[in-house]
Amino acid sequence: MRETTFFDRLTIGPAARIGSIGGMIAADSGVVHYLADGRRTTAGSLEGAGSTPVVLLHGASGNLRDFAISLLPSLARHRHTIALDRPGFGHSSRAAGSDLLSGQVRVLRRALRRLGHRRYHLVGHSYGGAVALDWALRHPEDVASLGLVSAVSMDWGGHLAPFYRLGRLAGLRFLVSQMAPFAPERFVAQTLQGVFAPAPVPERYREEAGIELALRPATFRLNQRQITTLYPQILEQVPQYGRLRCPVAIVHGTADEIVPAAVHAGPLAERLSTARLTLLPGAGHMPHHTHREAVTEALLAAMAEA
Repeated sequence: MRETTFFDRLTIGPAARIGSIGGMIAADSGVVHYLADGRRTTAGSLEGAGSTPVVLLHGASGNLRDFAISLLPSLARHRHTIALDRPGFGHSSRAAGSDLLSGQVRVLRRALRRLGHRRYHLVGHSYGGAVALDWALRHPEDVASLGLVSAVSMDWGGHLAPFYRLGRLAGLRFLVSQMAPFAPERFVAQTLQGVFAPAPVPERYREEAGIELALRPATFRLNQRQITTLYPQILEQVPQYGRLRCPVAIVHGTADEIVPAAVHAGPLAERLSTARLTLLPGAGHMPHHTHREAVTEALLAAMAEA
């Protein structure tokens, strides 16, 4: 695939170039895009109904393609696995309340029920881990086990990078979002390098993960709002963690500077009697790519306990 040019971005929207790779489920006033075991499916097929599937929730600025080239094929060798685009990301429609964890849980839970699934092993990466925790606290009957990979889970003081602090100002957020599709190549490359550090960005990751989808103005604004409103929601969750009774796999890289393990993974593990903490020495924020086998093994162990 050739490099995307400024003219490409000006004349062709990212969604037109990066199509859906899975099925669509009617949800609220729109759809939820999902990929089951790496195969195209239809919402009416009820594929895997009756089994306890693994459900994957991507992080901030992401979409299910990130899992399609990492955890989904690894886990699908062992269990029926479904990756979801969270509302407003990838090819899922934005829904009312999708700024909040609870709103996303509502939409995705209904979508899974339409697929015939009422109980699942829930796995979330980064911001997706916060969604998974909210889901398990609100609907413990749904969650057979919980997998938290580089997950945001504890009180980090509420500090945000300058880029996200700008998102608190509605007018500035709108202006920046309109410019996002035309972000310089160097900015996009540096952002990806920071996400994967200290490991290099995998070859062709940008193209295969559909990064352009996160640069659509509406998606960009939604992502900003989700990040800037996350802290109070985490503070509300923390006192409730003791209610979790399902097996929990906490997997985190020791070199993660975006969501530090010492702030999140360690303290969370101390609060949960059912948790197994797996620290990956030298791993950054994307261990499901850089340490895929170790992450898969830890998640499967929690599922086996369930």
